[in-house]
Amino acid sequence: MLKKKPLILIVEDDADIAKFYARLLKHNGYSPLVASTGAGARILADENEPALIAMDMDLPDCDGLSLCDEFHQKYQKPILLIAGKPKNGGGISGRSAAGDRYTASPLNKKEILTAIRSQLRTN
Repeated sequence: MLKKKPLILIVEDDADIAKFYARLLKHNGYSPLVASTGAGARILADENEPALIAMDMDLPDCDGLSLCDEFHQKYQKPILLIAGKPKNGGGISGRSAAGDRYTASPLNKKEILTAIRSQLRTN
């Protein structure tokens, strides 16, 4: 019997980064779905059951923190927040928004996979 690959929703507006994440996840036994906007992410999350949502904080059509809160309440799935280094020296609040884990980008392959595996294991 074939084991079902965990479905990971990637919410990333940079096409090159999204493609990198998708290839990496597929190569490592996951089924990636990619959305470049908050609206697209809502549609994909509603139509599918992602095991985890990995999302960029800076989206072109919505506030990433608000979207994260929405996803956390609606889907009760682990969320990996990925954000660039803050421009003003500030950061995300101590609770890491509503996400289960926050990490700064850029990430290397090992960091991405470790974060995803950790989130899936604990949830």
